[in-house]
Amino acid sequence: MSCCPPAPVFLSQLGREACARRIALQMIQNTIVCAPDELRESLRKMTRMQLVRTLAAWRPDLTDYRNMVSAYRISLKSLGRRYLELHDEISDLDIMIIAIIDELAPTLVARNSIGHGSAAQLLLTAGDRSK
Repeated sequence: MSCCPPAPVFLSQLGREACARRIALQMIQNTIVCAPDELRESLRKMTRMQLVRTLAAWRPDLTDYRNMVSAYRISLKSLGRRYLELHDEISDLDIMIIAIIDELAPTLVARNSIGHGSAAQLLLTAGDRSK
């Protein structure tokens, strides 16, 4: 079994993207906590993905940036879009990693309790042992 070159790159990128997505969600939550009551109340009962999709779909008036509510809407829209973009990138990387692992180690992922992420890490840790 030899590890093809893209696997380490994809795993490394996946880790960075997941961290950035987590930070974006924390920034959304922190911004909402500080937002005016009228915004906070309208967002309070939503699930995470409902919230993010709602924020990303907002169309705030960019010329009204001096208004406190508009400024929060502009900021939250940007954060929502960032979160969704990172979410999509993570999904794309997962698909590529799964394809590589299925090609390199189908018997490894067929075993109980070993998913594609664990298999990828095992292959990276073991390195190229074909010699």
